[in-house]
Amino acid sequence: MSSERGERILGPYEDKNGWRVVEIDAHGNRTSTLLATEVKAVCYVDVLRAALAREDQLTESALAEYLPRLGTKGDKAASIDVTAWAIGLFCPEPLPLRLLSSKRCASLYENLRTRTRMRPGSAKAGAVRRGLVVLNGGVQAPEKKAQ
Repeated sequence: MSSERGERILGPYEDKNGWRVVEIDAHGNRTSTLLATEVKAVCYVDVLRAALAREDQLTESALAEYLPRLGTKGDKAASIDVTAWAIGLFCPEPLPLRLLSSKRCASLYENLRTRTRMRPGSAKAGAVRRGLVVLNGGVQAPEKKAQ
């Protein structure tokens, strides 16, 4: 199995009826397209890969777009700074947004939770939690129940 996750293009592969190109979406669903010639298949792959490359926005560029919106909606500078700090802790390395599934965000949050010490009800912990929701497209990871 490939170590790469998310949307990707495979092929072209020679097939008995032409040349096959396989598109894999962010959820792992595969779609095969059959083309008559190798030249057409290679051109098709180039177009698909170019479209994927354009869509690759990283977490740091998304954060750079998000922070000014917080100011526009009326958040105070200190709140914006804490949010930037918290999201920076949550995503220490830039990641393509298309790779941020609920499972990956939950893993990033667990990693953050175990490597830093914050009181659960503190403003900074809340900002980290909001960062998880923002980067995950509004989908919040389930809370862990206290034991």
